[in-house]
Amino acid sequence: MKTAVHAIILLLAARGPLQTADAPQSAIVSGRVIDAATGRPIPGAVVSVAGTAAANPADGVLTNEGGHFVVRGLRKGSLALSAAKAGYVDAAFGQRRVGGSRQMIAVDDGQRLNDLEIRMWRQSAITGTITDDAGDPVIAARVTAFGMRIVAGRRRFGTAGHGTTDDRGVYRIAGLMPGTYIVAVPSTQTSIPTEVMDAFFSRRGSEAQRAELSDEMRRLGAAIAPAGTDFAMAAGSVTVPLPAGTATPTSHPSGATIVYPTLFYPASRVAAQAAPIPLRASEERANVDIQLQPARGTRISGMLVAPEGMASHVGVRLLPVGSEALGEEIETAAAMSDSTGAFTFLGVPSGQYVLSAVRIPRPPPDPDDGPKTIVEAGGARIAVRPPPGPPAPAPIPADATLCALLPLSVGDADVSDVIVPLRPGPRMTGRIEFEGEAAPPSPSSLASIRISLDPADGSPGAKDLSFETGHPDETGQFQTYGVPPGSYVVNVAGLAFPSWVFKATRYQGRDVTDRPIEMTSADVSGVIITLTDKPSTLRGTLRTRGAPDPTAIALAFPVDEEAWSSAGPSPRRMRIGRADVNGTYILPNLPPGDYFVTAVRDDDLSDLSDWFEPRLLRALSRLARQVHLGDREQRRQDLDTVMIDR
Repeated sequence: MKTAVHAIILLLAARGPLQTADAPQSAIVSGRVIDAATGRPIPGAVVSVAGTAAANPADGVLTNEGGHFVVRGLRKGSLALSAAKAGYVDAAFGQRRVGGSRQMIAVDDGQRLNDLEIRMWRQSAITGTITDDAGDPVIAARVTAFGMRIVAGRRRFGTAGHGTTDDRGVYRIAGLMPGTYIVAVPSTQTSIPTEVMDAFFSRRGSEAQRAELSDEMRRLGAAIAPAGTDFAMAAGSVTVPLPAGTATPTSHPSGATIVYPTLFYPASRVAAQAAPIPLRASEERANVDIQLQPARGTRISGMLVAPEGMASHVGVRLLPVGSEALGEEIETAAAMSDSTGAFTFLGVPSGQYVLSAVRIPRPPPDPDDGPKTIVEAGGARIAVRPPPGPPAPAPIPADATLCALLPLSVGDADVSDVIVPLRPGPRMTGRIEFEGEAAPPSPSSLASIRISLDPADGSPGAKDLSFETGHPDETGQFQTYGVPPGSYVVNVAGLAFPSWVFKATRYQGRDVTDRPIEMTSADVSGVIITLTDKPSTLRGTLRTRGAPDPTAIALAFPVDEEAWSSAGPSPRRMRIGRADVNGTYILPNLPPGDYFVTAVRDDDLSDLSDWFEPRLLRALSRLARQVHLGDREQRRQDLDTVMIDR
């Protein structure tokens, strides 16, 4: 008898600690991952969990030979399941198409959810051959696919994937989702002052000076290689780092530079004239071939002039007119000014360009005054420092950001003495306010708030400022870096205190949460950013023919049509919410205001950015309900799905 009892105790111990009557029991979900096209199981897929029901979000499980998975140790809350495997597009539970919205699962303590299904689609690809003007393969050329999406009511093409040609000139860009693409072989002729390259590699000057030069070359995308190697060629006072591949600049006997400029499929130098390539799910589109054509490059030289004198070691770019729809800039040529402010572009084909220059002030170096212990051993001195805490954001420099935009027409003749005046870019200042009943965050945590100025038209903005932000000090006062003149919307991120969310932005007594602020030559001051602990929320049930529809999605967008295309790349009043398995939806943290709200089947949208298109929004507005969401209001609004009339 004792042996039997002892065996039972060992068995229970192996199963883990006993659950008491009052302790919540762990929930379990199980299901299968299948190929959406064939219905066959997918073994070896990694299933990951997220949401409040996931006790260990970092954990993942592998599917077995039958595609089955089991996730244990879940608690009461909401759960999201996702799956990943090489050769397939990442997918999530509830997706009915590639890139569709995921569906949350409500989990109770001790619940067993079985037979869940995650569908995955094979990746799509584009392949082709790159040749030179003689028809010979171009080896090691980098080819880029740009995918189309709607940003601020406009078509934009963002980088979706890259490929590199092999010794046959063949490339393949895999991992693509269904959509519309354009393909290009990007080429930028970059010239760096020889004095800069010599100083960098001879290690002349201080570490801070070399770091500054290195940062500027990194922003230009220049390969750092000493003159005289296989990776660079000297041309007078400048050094040209050569791009990878066999289609590199060459010198003509006449002294001219022959270059292979950027070319979009099938044979255009600008994105506006590229041929769109539609791509279906799991499709491999072949024969997207590009034959590069050489062009005579001219030499453009000039001088950068700052308010205090000549602007040394500043990056300058030539952007082709006609590629504004690209989500990132592909410069025809890039250069850096030397110590006297002089710059030179080599190998610029004829065409219409915009010369762009931005000088970002460097923040002051952090003082090296932390406590440390010096240990001497065998003649070596070792400085030991305690592990640092979370890094504090760099202070915003007092110096101005200097900017220039200059139209430039280039023909067959060299151009010299181009004077480029740099002017201070306006910056924004203001304060953070907290509106609510919860205790405001500690002053030391306010620096985690990141304040960004996003171009209102959804354009990529200044390349050099893509990662630069503003942030408040311990009193809640904030300022930003200067930006090139234009229209901007304010966005807030990096909130490290979950009780508070971004509510609104006010300027000159007006709510500009989804309105652009014009920033011209003067600084913009007195901007108030409000955080709240009780945001407005819209929730309800989505129905089709009177029954809850778990395949539907809710859409909310402003009644004011101007806000559809002037609120930047991440408009806060344009929201989408997928129904859960019970057909319920929630749109949290909506700014107060007047909205159109409606529901559609997830299958009716070819892409989640598809509904940002103004033409589609107008069609939806005719079928939508109009609701007013008040400050801190928790509103319930049930919706019936509608058919989209395109």
